[in-house]
Amino acid sequence: MTIAPAMTMKVLVFSLFLLFGMSDACIEVECNELNPIGDFLELGFLPNGEQLLNLCPKTLQFFECANRNIKECQGKTFEELAYVNDCKDESCVTARVALVYLTFDKVTKEICNRSSALHQGYMDNIDCIKNVLRNHDNCDGIITGADEKISEVLNNIENEHELSIRKRCLEAAVARACFTVQVDKACGEVARTTSVAFLRSLKPLVLSEGCYELDDDVADSKAKLLDDLDLNESLKNKFKDAFDLA
Repeated sequence: MTIAPAMTMKVLVFSLFLLFGMSDACIEVECNELNPIGDFLELGFLPNGEQLLNLCPKTLQFFECANRNIKECQGKTFEELAYVNDCKDESCVTARVALVYLTFDKVTKEICNRSSALHQGYMDNIDCIKNVLRNHDNCDGIITGADEKISEVLNNIENEHELSIRKRCLEAAVARACFTVQVDKACGEVARTTSVAFLRSLKPLVLSEGCYELDDDVADSKAKLLDDLDLNESLKNKFKDAFDLA
């Protein structure tokens, strides 16, 4: 089964390289001087509380600089560049970079806002969450038979490509749910809700796990799987929180 937290970290790392590595193609030199990619690399991309406080001013300034300059450089805002219909080739790459900018700009503002619940939850729990991430053993000890249940839910899908996408989507949902439950067990409920909030803030960047390609009825597949897993009410609610992340 796909280990969703590991995949999410790979997407996070790739997106950060895409974000900061391509900034000099359009953003003025003054923005590149604020580029924090070296700091993130040195800290393993998930800074602890003290490191976050040190990184926030520089990273916020980078986004402010980028937002000031992108309109003049491209003739469009990040929002206009990110949300284009039927993009092709280069425009799709531009749209992806713009979406990364928008997502991290929003996440940075939220997590660096000392009054926000995400900031406080991150500061209090990131060390424990990172420890769970390092030692995450997927769904061992939480649920059994998830693969079989997923196959049963999808047994009426005949198209192999669609079946593969749906399977990947549901596997990622289950693995992500198990990770957040493990965070709950190791670090507590506040840490779990913080990890869910953080993953939700990155939702536009983790859509590569397959769910974005599906029609709205993917919600029905998730609901059926949630019922078939035969979870107690508390665990079911925690799984539902994670299922809604993609």
